[in-house]
Amino acid sequence: MHKQAGNILLLTLITASLILLMTAVIIEITIINLKTQQAQQQAFMALQQAETVIQDIKKSLDLLTIPPPTALTCHIPFCIHQLNTANNFFSQPLSWWQMNALPIINANNIRAYYYIEEYSSEQKNTLVYYRVTVLGFDNDQTAKQIIQVMLVKHFVDKLPYSATMLGWRRLDSLND
Repeated sequence: MHKQAGNILLLTLITASLILLMTAVIIEITIINLKTQQAQQQAFMALQQAETVIQDIKKSLDLLTIPPPTALTCHIPFCIHQLNTANNFFSQPLSWWQMNALPIINANNIRAYYYIEEYSSEQKNTLVYYRVTVLGFDNDQTAKQIIQVMLVKHFVDKLPYSATMLGWRRLDSLND
């Protein structure tokens, strides 16, 4: 009788241990899934922020009637740099962006940095191509995304023609 009770107790303990182990595994999987979902959401928010900056820059370019000068000094909202094909924006640390690019600040938080280069100009500066690179953040500044676009702006007779987006690409997220 005592032997059967001992076997039942042992079986109960093994079953309880298995249930506890399965519960721990399920909890761990759930935590991993939540962290993955949170990281994806943060990356999406950073991408949205970068896209918003691109649209704002395009709107500002739309209002211009003459090309802004390519200069070493920056005047918000534009700081047009000469094209630097050796610059790999993806490999630049955050400190490079802080020193060389212009920030977008909302509610005392930096939401993005942007860097504009004059890619080329044709026909006596009536058709100007710009490469715009934006580093966007999520609200917590934990996720970062880089977007690069080509914009072309037509400057004729000092009329505010719309800038046209030729294409864009997302560079992989920046790791610091």
